Amino acid sequence: MRTAADVLRNVEEVRQKIFERREQLQIEGRAESQVALLDPATKPRFPEGTTLVKKLAAVGIGTFAFPFIALIGWNLLHGRVFDRQQLEHGFDVRIVSEVAALPTRPLIPRPGGERAYQLQSHLFEESVNSLRTALSVDERHEDCQVLVVASAVSGEGKTNLASQLAMSFSHVATGKVIIVDGDLRAPSIHEMFDVKPGPGLAEVLRGECTIDDVVLMDWGDKLFVIPAGSAGNTSPAHLFSGRRFRDFVAELRTRYEKIIIDVAPVLCASETLIIAKQADGVVMCALHDYSRSAQIKQGYDRLVGAGVKVVGAVLNGAPVRKYSYSYRGYAPS
Repeated sequence: MRTAADVLRNVEEVRQKIFERREQLQIEGRAESQVALLDPATKPRFPEGTTLVKKLAAVGIGTFAFPFIALIGWNLLHGRVFDRQQLEHGFDVRIVSEVAALPTRPLIPRPGGERAYQLQSHLFEESVNSLRTALSVDERHEDCQVLVVASAVSGEGKTNLASQLAMSFSHVATGKVIIVDGDLRAPSIHEMFDVKPGPGLAEVLRGECTIDDVVLMDWGDKLFVIPAGSAGNTSPAHLFSGRRFRDFVAELRTRYEKIIIDVAPVLCASETLIIAKQADGVVMCALHDYSRSAQIKQGYDRLVGAGVKVVGAVLNGAPVRKYSYSYRGYAPS
């Protein structure tokens, strides 16, 4: 129970605190101001945060840059082949060449257009001749009589390369050169040489006709063509598995100095390995800015695993300007 003395003591304490606070307020009221005005406040000219203009600019830049970023990412992801160094690093072959892109004549005449076309044509021919020379002078491949031109997938320019390579060999060969369309799935050699599509190799393999019946001699006294013919309902793999194809190649060896065989893509047709086994060597073809390094490597490994000799790799369709610069240019006389 509180006594009168305790109550009096509390009252005195409260009174003392009130007195001290009053004295403090009086002292602060007589003191000078502790706040100095440096600069009056002004309204901002631009509102804080992201404005509509900034948002539209960001969207515009992103829309413009996205296709390029996506393209770069796509190329990195899928590993397109752009130069011969990529082939050199991926294959254990000595010969790695570039073949310039086949030029097209301009539809609309322009000053200097014909001259540029002629120069590009000479560059293309020279690049094919360089490949032929590389295959001929290499001592390891000088006895390579039967040569297969292959690719991993379709659309890599192997048929065009095989045709041009056969023509190049025919210009320097002392004997006869023949090109055989071994792609019974999608034959196109007859279109390249503008000859009838059959009868051809398929009919020979079925025993319906002889080699003499299918050899076409419309390209001079050194270059000859055997079209693919029609496989019909017979599987191409079944046609090439028999003894007739081995006998066919053996007969060609006795007649021709150089035999070029165009085949179906390695990753798409099992008979390509059978054909390549009967050849002396295979040239692996890739197309600039089209072929995928992973697919080329897979096709190469499949050939090597089957015991096929890969003699070289070719980057087909190299830009004419790049090829001209890399090889210090070639101008027709």
